[in-house]
Amino acid sequence: MNPIKTSNVYELYLKQNIQLVKTLVIRLDIVAKAMNRSVMEMTGQANINSTDRRTWKYYQNICGTYHFTDSMMSVRSLDTGEIINFDKATLVAHPVTQQAYSFESYYYNELLTKYPNNELLIKGIISPLDIEFVVAQKDATILSYGKHLIEEHETELLADLQNWLYVFYERWVNEGYTYGNDLYVANIVAQLHAAALQKVINLRLRRCKTHQAHSFHVLEYLKSHGISDYAARLMSRKQQLTLYRNIKRYQRTSGQYATFLELVDVLLTEQAMPAYSHTASHDPLSIHYTNPNERDAISPDIRFQRTPINTPAKSKPIGSISLSEEAILMNASAPNNAQYHEKNLDTIEQQMAMSLDSDMNIKVIQATLDMSKTTLIRAPEVVVLNEWIFACASGAYRRPISYTPPGASVPLELSQQQAVALWIYFLYKGMEPERQAGLENYPHMDTIPAIPCSRIFRQTAPTAEILSKLAPNQYVTYVKPQEYLDMVVKLPSDILDYSSLRSYCDSVFSAQMKMRRKYSYEDDYMARAYAQLIVEEALTYNPVVPLIKTAQTPNGYTGQNYLEFLDRIGFKTFTYTANDFYQMAYDLFQLATGLNLEDITDPAAIQKAMLEVLKKLSSYSIQFVRASGDFGENPDSRPITRIVLMKASAQGAFSATLPRSIGSVKTTRDDVVVKVTSPSLDDIGFSSASASARFEHRHKRIGFGLARNPTELQSLRCGMRTGIGMSNTDAYSSLTDAQKNELADHRLNFIRNFG
Repeated sequence: MNPIKTSNVYELYLKQNIQLVKTLVIRLDIVAKAMNRSVMEMTGQANINSTDRRTWKYYQNICGTYHFTDSMMSVRSLDTGEIINFDKATLVAHPVTQQAYSFESYYYNELLTKYPNNELLIKGIISPLDIEFVVAQKDATILSYGKHLIEEHETELLADLQNWLYVFYERWVNEGYTYGNDLYVANIVAQLHAAALQKVINLRLRRCKTHQAHSFHVLEYLKSHGISDYAARLMSRKQQLTLYRNIKRYQRTSGQYATFLELVDVLLTEQAMPAYSHTASHDPLSIHYTNPNERDAISPDIRFQRTPINTPAKSKPIGSISLSEEAILMNASAPNNAQYHEKNLDTIEQQMAMSLDSDMNIKVIQATLDMSKTTLIRAPEVVVLNEWIFACASGAYRRPISYTPPGASVPLELSQQQAVALWIYFLYKGMEPERQAGLENYPHMDTIPAIPCSRIFRQTAPTAEILSKLAPNQYVTYVKPQEYLDMVVKLPSDILDYSSLRSYCDSVFSAQMKMRRKYSYEDDYMARAYAQLIVEEALTYNPVVPLIKTAQTPNGYTGQNYLEFLDRIGFKTFTYTANDFYQMAYDLFQLATGLNLEDITDPAAIQKAMLEVLKKLSSYSIQFVRASGDFGENPDSRPITRIVLMKASAQGAFSATLPRSIGSVKTTRDDVVVKVTSPSLDDIGFSSASASARFEHRHKRIGFGLARNPTELQSLRCGMRTGIGMSNTDAYSSLTDAQKNELADHRLNFIRNFG
């Protein structure tokens, strides 16, 4: 008979249930008394205090305390390399070692192999309990468990399991049998844990089709109805449960308008994504009736009205678009659309213009995405990547990890520096096909390289006095270097776990975003440029870091031959493909940093996934298109367009100037009104506005920055990134020779000071 084949997902789910039962610590007094009998056989009756359970071996071991009959265990410290006692007090002083000996890790299993009779004590040392609390509980009480193995919505699972344990213990445990059968205790404990595994699985099955259903059951059910696992995991718990409950009804009533609107609310409104229906309309104002015999004279223009169909869209109405713009939106909805539109757009326009209906529902749904609040200059995961490499190279991040490659039976025990070197190797091998095909131009990598990092805070930051010398005196009062210095985040000397690394990375990300927002709001474009110079050159830098010698890596890694390195850590290449190496790089990064890239909420990816589900559950005749939106998309996070030169007098009044060819400026003590009239606002950086429009903007006491002529204004649009960093050649080329020389001198002085 062939064995039943199970999916990898189910095996992982089953493994999590087994892990949960293994982590259960249950108070069993019959085990304590059985251990007492063993102690009496070794030492005699006088050594057992039958009335004080705090002195019993079982209760002391379960709380991580050595009994007088126990021999001290010893391990090699991963913090210092010396031999240390394995006890609660010593591990507190060796946090890396304590983390490495977590339940069922490589080091834990190795220690258990060395001391097979001390499993209860080892568990107690790793996860100690208060002995007063333990002794006060009744038999069969769950004292501790792996909290990460129960999902937050499974609120009643543990309580139900606890009630079942009380019933099981009351029904099946008979203490009298312990005196006549030495194996009774071992047998009943084994049966209890085996039955507990079945009970956990059954309790989770019982919760199917409820709000407490385990994510495995919810996701598998959605997958069985055609929802991809990727899309389901991007949904919120509320979305998952709504589909979990109603997907059969959605499939039965597919095509009904009420079902469609409900799906829009479930999939798009829940994610705050506006949705609009398109209606083709004749524009009567475009008809110029001159000669009825000429068809063009009575042919109206075609406009596509975009009507909001959900709440986020109603709060952000958008205007109509032309036929050519509609065609651009539709190009990606089917293969060869672009070529078809190019050849037949005129014919389509003529046919629609001659339609007897002035309004035509074309069954096109547009989902937009406002990127102004979601797009980041530097993604948080990029910060984590760079700070992880830098912290490992400097020896600050020292949490050991255990990684099992696909197909391997023995895990690799890696330091963080080894993990970085192996991760680089995985990435390199994943790109091997592109390199061989000539698509990627990089040399063959035989040795472990030094690794480039970006935007790392300098560990020895310059003083405010030195920073003030980077800018001319007239800009120092605006830039205020000390305020930027106060935002710098120092790398801790010891980072020992995921949470500490993520907390540090979050602080770095927050500080860099604050710095960027601060210099983006500088009134004068030159002051902004010097502030940006301070942040991007003086306070942060882009080091190329070797995996250097540390106390844990006395020989270092950079420069070692990769084949020798892989052999030393025990990695076998087997027959991995490029995709396998990419997946291993992904898994190793998650294991080393604790960052699950699947949890990163990329708005564009979520929008695409939600539309795919909506398309699958809706009528086949509906077309869905995606667009970024027309709501002030600001991908470079520079909120102010520099239009005028603002100056504050000693009395606090403001003055401003603007070239007459562009418009006028009216200023008061507390307000600035800029009125711009131009044949083409594109010339001054307002490309989203229509021609010959009138622009009026009020800004309370902040101002707009410097622009002396229309040419310079155009090149400095969106806030001016000057030639100091040589990263915007258009902006740099608009400066005068004197300005270029001034910036070059300051950059040279900076390089001399900081290299």
